[in-house]
Amino acid sequence: MSGYIYLLRATGTNRYKIGRSKNPKSRSKRINYQSPVPVVLLDEFKCNNPVEAEKTIHRDCGRMRKHGEWFEFESEERARSLFNFHRITETGRDEPRMIVSEIGHYSQPSDV
Repeated sequence: MSGYIYLLRATGTNRYKIGRSKNPKSRSKRINYQSPVPVVLLDEFKCNNPVEAEKTIHRDCGRMRKHGEWFEFESEERARSLFNFHRITETGRDEPRMIVSEIGHYSQPSDV
């Protein structure tokens, strides 16, 4: 069953959540409501087996795991690079599905 892998960032921190959902935008809104700090959906990609893709990413990021599905990266660039590596592995595509501005609004890239 297909679904999405998503990358969230806890604003003002180096903490990122890597998870799976059928609707990442809705999921990020729920997490944002429950979180002590605002979270921003940075990226997502659709894949055929999100359960296995999520397990693989979590395993590969094991040293950065802080709690559950939350990881700490030294920079957003590092988090996005690792996420994009897994997008390419899972989908064969090397383009972000969305771009997030500093104020948290997202838009589709114009060249996709």
